[in-house]
Amino acid sequence: MTSIRQKQDFDPEIVKIAQPIANQLISLEKEGYTSTLVPFKQRSNQVECAVHECVTEVVEMIARASQIIQARFQKEEQIPDADIPQEATLATWTSLFDVMYEKIHNRDPQVQKEVFSQPMQEYFSIPWPFMDRVFHLAGALFEEKEYGQAESVYAFLGTLQPAVFEYWYGKAVCQQAQNNLEMALMTYGISLALQPENPRIYYQMAYCLTLLDTPQAAVKALDMAISYAEKDPNQQEVLQQAKALKASLKSNMS
Repeated sequence: MTSIRQKQDFDPEIVKIAQPIANQLISLEKEGYTSTLVPFKQRSNQVECAVHECVTEVVEMIARASQIIQARFQKEEQIPDADIPQEATLATWTSLFDVMYEKIHNRDPQVQKEVFSQPMQEYFSIPWPFMDRVFHLAGALFEEKEYGQAESVYAFLGTLQPAVFEYWYGKAVCQQAQNNLEMALMTYGISLALQPENPRIYYQMAYCLTLLDTPQAAVKALDMAISYAEKDPNQQEVLQQAKALKASLKSNMS
């Protein structure tokens, strides 16, 4: 099982296309809250109000994802001789979930600030083998075209550990697959905070902008994709895709 552990520094200043989210994230971080509390829609400027709203969404999202995880893990663990590390088993998650759920549900602002002062994966000591197994489950759900469930699982992972690019990118791709294009753009914007020179992100954003009938914005995103892809010999496929889409847009705009 391949591990996804490429944590990177989170810089909300880079998230220009998702400015409402970035502004709220910065406000929360100034008050000592971690970027785990990235809100899913634009909120009031009152930090404490935003925190309570976010906590409610976090609880609901974790519970929803946990149901998906439980159903799939139970089936997998019924397979004889399944090679699953103890730290990644359903039993391990169930014990962690009970503690987490009780702590997050606590409405005391000081308790909430303590919980969200660092990524929840670190605060609750959630093992990486479990995170890796859930990540591969999200990928499997996407391949099965269960885009809504896959999005929930990616969102769950990004909430537990927001410094992993693949969690945000996976969530954005799922949103795009469900035609939730504005939400996908915001999530792609957040992923740019972790990999600001990744041409694939700009290409995906351009594709969303094209579908939203904003060709000029799409061309700007494609210019960024082309610029970064030209510097990376491993991004030739993205480079060709971006050039082709840009040519098509330019032709239609003329």
